[in-house]
Amino acid sequence: MDLREYLFKHEMKNKDFATKVGVSYHHISQLKCRRTSPSLFLAAKIHIITGGQVTFTSLLNKRDADKMVKFLGEVKGDRYKL
Repeated sequence: MDLREYLFKHEMKNKDFATKVGVSYHHISQLKCRRTSPSLFLAAKIHIITGGQVTFTSLLNKRDADKMVKFLGEVKGDRYKL
């Protein structure tokens, strides 16, 4: 589930959720529209606060999601040994 769906389902306003996670209303708005990606710390915080309902990948903007897919493809192709 993405952040927009979560807030709608729980009838929560951006301002209230922003206060809960400790960021600005504007930042939550940007995350909902996927115009920006959160820091790893903020993504983890959102994931925990939502009880895991909002996934890490749903928080990534298009550019970062594309980078992640490319990276995972390289890992799968054994370019990186994990």
